[in-house]
Amino acid sequence: MDFYFKNLNLHEWFDFGKIVYDNGNIVPKPAPDIFLKAASNIGLHPANCLVVEDSLTGIKAAHNAGAGKIVFIENDEPIEYRKVKKLVVGKISNLLELKNFIG
Repeated sequence: MDFYFKNLNLHEWFDFGKIVYDNGNIVPKPAPDIFLKAASNIGLHPANCLVVEDSLTGIKAAHNAGAGKIVFIENDEPIEYRKVKKLVVGKISNLLELKNFIG
């Protein structure tokens, strides 16, 4: 993360102290840990968070964390949407479509 923040000037848009990533100390998905830590870092209850995920394990982790809204974003190796349909509020093919789920 240090490399990306330094070379892409990400500090202009993001607070490094609030970013959560797999640094080897977080229990992997589908455990909810990464989402619970992210919600805590920004001072929100998971039920007030929107999660965008592209994997079945990620969607299960967000669900296990109690995320308020989970949106499936299609990728080059899409999972079968029917497997997650009950856990998500919808699907998108790009981040521009996310505006339909915010608000």
